[in-house]
Amino acid sequence: MAQKKTSKLHKDSIFEFDARLERSRKMGSWTFLVFPYDAKKIFETTGLIRVLGTINKIPFNLCLHPSEGKHLIIVSQRLRREAKIIDHELVHVVLRRDPEPKKLTYPEELKAAFEIAPEFEKAFLALGLGRQRSYIFWIDSGKQEQTRANRVGEIWKRYETGDKRFGNPVKKKVE
Repeated sequence: MAQKKTSKLHKDSIFEFDARLERSRKMGSWTFLVFPYDAKKIFETTGLIRVLGTINKIPFNLCLHPSEGKHLIIVSQRLRREAKIIDHELVHVVLRRDPEPKKLTYPEELKAAFEIAPEFEKAFLALGLGRQRSYIFWIDSGKQEQTRANRVGEIWKRYETGDKRFGNPVKKKVE
């Protein structure tokens, strides 16, 4: 059960609490924290809520996901590794609603591709924010510059062949 600091809360508040990292059998291998406040009442929505914050002082930019009357914070393996946390461990969370939920930060490798091919940039910006965010996360999760550049190249190849799906290899035409 999460422990929280209480005060008068509103959608622009900073939320600070301790919670246990949980793993769900229903959701496969997802690891998550339960947001211990009534997100529906505070944020006046039952949908996704973009948030910025820290887990054990490691920064994140994630969503609160609605699930069975509460909201969850899905904690990636990368974030767990950076924060040095394991399943069922008590963690300290500080977060607030993202004041610019539609603002994206493009990796340098992607910006370079945009400079070379403005038509690629135009097509990328025409994708939905969620798809763009997924591509950006995929590029940024590469540890080496060459890996990030290769991922931009893969996205560019998907654009050129008309395959805009994330995480799927480009299907080659069989003649």
